[in-house]
Amino acid sequence: MQIKCRQSQAPRPAQRLTMQAAYERAVKRFGYIPGVQIEVCQSRGCGQAPVGVLRRQDGQNKRGHLHFHGDQLYDQEQNYEGQIGPCVERAWNADPDTIFVLPEAANENKAPRSDWKNVSDLSQIGDDALARLGIESVDHWTVSGHSAGGSVVAKAIARGSTGQNLQDFDRIELYDAAVSSTHNPVSASERETIKRWCKENPGQFLVVPGVMKSSWLEYIDRSRWTEKAEDHWSPLWQSLGQARDPAQLF
Repeated sequence: MQIKCRQSQAPRPAQRLTMQAAYERAVKRFGYIPGVQIEVCQSRGCGQAPVGVLRRQDGQNKRGHLHFHGDQLYDQEQNYEGQIGPCVERAWNADPDTIFVLPEAANENKAPRSDWKNVSDLSQIGDDALARLGIESVDHWTVSGHSAGGSVVAKAIARGSTGQNLQDFDRIELYDAAVSSTHNPVSASERETIKRWCKENPGQFLVVPGVMKSSWLEYIDRSRWTEKAEDHWSPLWQSLGQARDPAQLF
C-alpha cells in the first residue's frame, strides 16, 4: 500500500504555543531513546491539533503506526508519561523500521476524558506525518486504539459503510479498546455499520483484550484475539508496535 503526502497549512501564531507544548511532551516521553527523531506537525485530519511523529534515525521507514491513546485521567494514574517511552523503545528494538504517529486529542492535557471529536480523517493524519519527515510513502500502515482511543476507530468505520478512512490501513489493533467513549458516543445505527464492516473484514483486526467488556469483542471473530491480558494497561504496554497475529501466539 502506498499513501501520498498532503501538507496541511502552516500553524498560526497562537497555535505555535500548542505545538511547542506538544513537542516538549514528546521529548519528555521519548527523548531519552537512542537515535530517536521527534517531530510535531498539524493535520486537518486531526482538527489542526498537534500530531507527534517518531522515527528511529537508523530505521528504513517501512511501516507506519498511527495510535490513539485512552482517557487522560487513567493515563496519569498509570504513569503513561513514564511507560509509553519504554513501550516504543521495546518495539524499535524488535523492529527499527516503524514510524509512530501519535495524534493529540482536542482537549489534550486539559481534561480527564479525552475528546477525540477533532479526528475526521485518519489517512490525512498519516499523510501529514510522513510529509513532516519528508517521506512519500510506507509499505504498511497500522492504526491502533487503547481504551477510549478505540472510539476513534469505531467512528472512522461509522463514517462510511465501506469503512471510510480505513481503506488506506492494512491492520487495525485494539488494546482493551472501547467502541464508544464519553466524548465520542456511537449511535445504534453506527454500531450496526461497525458490526457489519468488522464481519466483512475479519482479517484486518488484531484484538488484545483486557478487563473491559467491550462491544469490539462481539463484533470481531475470536480467532483474531490474543490471550486476554490481566489488566487494562498490559494490552498497550505489551502490544504497541510489537503485537503478533494470534496464530503466532497460540
